[in-house]
Amino acid sequence: MPPQDLARIDMTRIDFINQLYGQHAGDSELKRAQRFKARFMNTTMKVTLLGAAASDALESGQVVSGVGGQYNFVAMAHALPDARSILMLRATHDNADGLHSSIVWNYGHVTIPRHLRDIVITEYGVDTLAGLHSMYTDMWSEEYQCAWLDMYHRVFDRVSAVVGEQVWNFADFATSQGILRVGGNKKGIFTRDRKPKSAAFLLQKRWTGMNFGEKPQQGGRQ
Repeated sequence: MPPQDLARIDMTRIDFINQLYGQHAGDSELKRAQRFKARFMNTTMKVTLLGAAASDALESGQVVSGVGGQYNFVAMAHALPDARSILMLRATHDNADGLHSSIVWNYGHVTIPRHLRDIVITEYGVDTLAGLHSMYTDMWSEEYQCAWLDMYHRVFDRVSAVVGEQVWNFADFATSQGILRVGGNKKGIFTRDRKPKSAAFLLQKRWTGMNFGEKPQQGGRQ
């Protein structure tokens, strides 16, 4: 591309974005000022219970993608006193041999080591058909959704590393057709027309009883 055309694009080099230092005097100071209370958010494929993350390759050696700037952003979050690094992942994933958890005890490949892990965000929730009720918490019933969320919450309250929660999802939404979904994604606490399911009242009771920034039952019931 001719230099005059290249100059018109005026794109910032990725190595300038990914680093706190720069080529010119004052670059580092400017970047630190611009990234006040910065939040660096990246996705990952697997996370161990100790906090290590695998984002670019599998333990078999198969490379899925490049690391990109993920490590740089994690490092910047630690270098800046008021910044945070956030890694996000799906709770489960599908392989040829079925459904697997993306949160594992140990994994044979690491992109972000556990000592650099800051915040990890994943999802929790369960599909529920509004209006379907059962005495025995059968699958798809509103009682099943409440029992499932209650089980998660009891675990959250016992584990000090869990510092926040946001159920998936706020409301049901449309998806492509499939044999595992009846009329879209039904994991919502509300229906598509914003009518509350039973779980909405369970969450209302739980969340209104919390003091902001505090866990409700630290070391609570088993």
